[in-house]
Amino acid sequence: MCADVDHHQPLYRLTPSEFYTLQEYVSYTGHKLADVLAEFERTGNMSRYNHEQPIDYEGFKAFMQSYFDTDFPEELCQGLFLTFIKPDGAAYLKQQHLQQIQKAVLQVGRTLKVALEDIPIHLLNVKN
Repeated sequence: MCADVDHHQPLYRLTPSEFYTLQEYVSYTGHKLADVLAEFERTGNMSRYNHEQPIDYEGFKAFMQSYFDTDFPEELCQGLFLTFIKPDGAAYLKQQHLQQIQKAVLQVGRTLKVALEDIPIHLLNVKN
């Protein structure tokens, strides 16, 4: 870790344009923040997240979509998430992204395996 990194400063600051866009979303939402936070209680939609622990990016994204009741822009969501985490959080976000890629690759592998199992064997032994 670099010696000149201030661990009290956010990893990212929203640009004026991003801040304006966020304000627009806030002005159009019909939800109250307290109502969405209540979803973290035992029977709420977000109850799988421990409200005593920091939320991960996927939980934050789900929270934002619930609060704004729409697909919140991915880049704005990532930037806003980064404003809440410490500078070493970039490694965490990168790890989350790598895990998503690994899951996608595994799913493609499973799909290919199923597709290949359905092809009659005589079609696989075609000679030129």
